[in-house]
Amino acid sequence: FRSITKQYFRKADGVLLLFDVTSEQSFLNVRNWIESVRSGVEDSTVLALVGNKVDLFGSDSTRNSVYKAGKKLADEFEMPFYETSAYTGYGIDYCMKSIA
Repeated sequence: FRSITKQYFRKADGVLLLFDVTSEQSFLNVRNWIESVRSGVEDSTVLALVGNKVDLFGSDSTRNSVYKAGKKLADEFEMPFYETSAYTGYGIDYCMKSIA
């Protein structure tokens, strides 16, 4: 699957790397996807890390800790970090316009 995916995004102008903010495993897996995508795209390709499902946060402290972890990972790979909710639409327009 990953080899097919690399062919798919090889000539992409931009790639959004999403993780589920309610799933620690999803967050841990996104690091591998970042490395895989970076090795298969042009240097000019815009990459962004996106934490999705923010509508499911139970508390502000949880959201704050997830935001800090996402921002730290994005900073490590020198890419922007966005929070979105596919359910409510929160942050999607901002994310898409920012990377365009």
